[in-house]
Amino acid sequence: MNILGLDNLRKTSLYPRDMERVDARLSVIGKKYAQAPEINLHDRLIAFLDEKQIVYRHLTHTETRTSEESATARGTKLEQGAKALVMFADNKPILVVLSAADKLDNAAFKKQFEIADLRMATPAEVKSISGAEIGAVPPFGNLFNVPVYAEGRLLQNEEIAFNAGELTKSVIMKSADFRALVNPQVGDYALATD
Repeated sequence: MNILGLDNLRKTSLYPRDMERVDARLSVIGKKYAQAPEINLHDRLIAFLDEKQIVYRHLTHTETRTSEESATARGTKLEQGAKALVMFADNKPILVVLSAADKLDNAAFKKQFEIADLRMATPAEVKSISGAEIGAVPPFGNLFNVPVYAEGRLLQNEEIAFNAGELTKSVIMKSADFRALVNPQVGDYALATD
């Protein structure tokens, strides 16, 4: 009777109106209790690295909008930057990771992974899929259930650096640790921008 909002069983009836009351009350209960507070992507990433006992450096810096700005703020080489691109491959979201010094060779990527249709995600899709805005997505697609593809040249760096779910926070970690944690599909699909 609590669901109906009645204090006495005798006030119940078998009229359609009672079902409307049950429906209305349950929808309020669902909103109140079904949604646990979501942890933002940055906090999930840091918790994941800590749980796996990974050695990393966590930096807070001014907001960066380009790979060059990020490298300067971190004090790292541009080549070490792990640029994470949320894309759609045959209508399924994927995360393509390559060096910030490189551009994606779409044709090479499609050929290597036998993909017919490849497109960039829109800003709204990036936010919906990853929980972060463009430029802040870390290369950890496993944190938002998206397959990860990593370019081999990036993984040749001893350390990689990337924005960590926010444009003002970065992580620098060993490339080998990243590879072990994410287990990306590795390929050769970079166009050098030099």
